[in-house]
Amino acid sequence: MKKAVVLFAAMALAVGCARFQVVPDQERMIRSVYSLNLTKEKIYGKSLEWMVKKFVSARDSIDIRDDKNFRIVGKGSGYYSEYFDFLVDRRFSYTMTIEIKDGRYRVSYDNLYLYYEERVVQYLPAKYRHELESIKKALDEQMKDLYGFVSTDSGPAVKKDENW
Repeated sequence: MKKAVVLFAAMALAVGCARFQVVPDQERMIRSVYSLNLTKEKIYGKSLEWMVKKFVSARDSIDIRDDKNFRIVGKGSGYYSEYFDFLVDRRFSYTMTIEIKDGRYRVSYDNLYLYYEERVVQYLPAKYRHELESIKKALDEQMKDLYGFVSTDSGPAVKKDENW
């Protein structure tokens, strides 16, 4: 019986520590490529319109509008639920880059930071696997929303996770 209790405690400790696995810097970026039957001018215009409509809080901004290279960079923020998806809403911020070519666009998120506001506000980079997975889940919804908005004027399209 004592061995079972010790084994159970060791397993619980191992599972708890796995939550704090640090992700290497080069893996702390979220990126997806989407194909559409639209010109780069149309994708750029729709993407910019989407960002103007979605980046409305005082924390959000569109920092770069590069009409010549069809690139948009903005700073945004969001929330994800921590601890069983209902106990704590954790705020995070990010840099979003949309790069556009004819028939496709790439969305990249980096500079992922978390706000810990329990007693003293702390602004720290997201570096643990569980944090990055939760942020990715929230940003996947945002990428689906962007794709739905941009693709309203095109035919069938496919999300690709391949080289740009």
